[in-house]
Amino acid sequence: MIAPTRAGSKISFQWNPWYASHKGPLISYIAQYEGSIDNVDPTKLKFFKVAERGLLGDNKTWAVDEMMANGNISTAVIPHDIKPGNYVLRHELIALHYATEDSLYHMKADKALGPQHYIQCFNIKVTGSGTATPSGVLFPGAYKPFRQEPGLYFDIWRNVYPYPIPGPPLY
Repeated sequence: MIAPTRAGSKISFQWNPWYASHKGPLISYIAQYEGSIDNVDPTKLKFFKVAERGLLGDNKTWAVDEMMANGNISTAVIPHDIKPGNYVLRHELIALHYATEDSLYHMKADKALGPQHYIQCFNIKVTGSGTATPSGVLFPGAYKPFRQEPGLYFDIWRNVYPYPIPGPPLY
């Protein structure tokens, strides 16, 4: 199934009820592909970042908190200038509650160390008159190993700000 959308339009993502402790950023990427999705190797798709929200301006509210307050809905805007065609949209929530050895939550819970990636992918068909074909990154590979990526190796229970959103820059 391919969902139609127009370049420049907003797309909403409905998440299931979420744990308040699972704080972190929400990030959206898209990657163009040719032909049928059945013939696409997902490890060859080049994704570019179209939306990112992390620690918000008050330095205590996370994108996940905002999503939960909005009925577990988050949004992203498809760039207005991209070339029409078929795309895979990758919408990701990164939970940081176990991200570091120093995390108070990690020490109490005795759980596996590291960020938790929750990913939804959709096929979309973008219409419009844009011509942009941004360069992208591969998954896996878009993020450094978590101890080397400050936005993944981040203690949400002790650190305050600034929070560096992981991955490439926003398109």
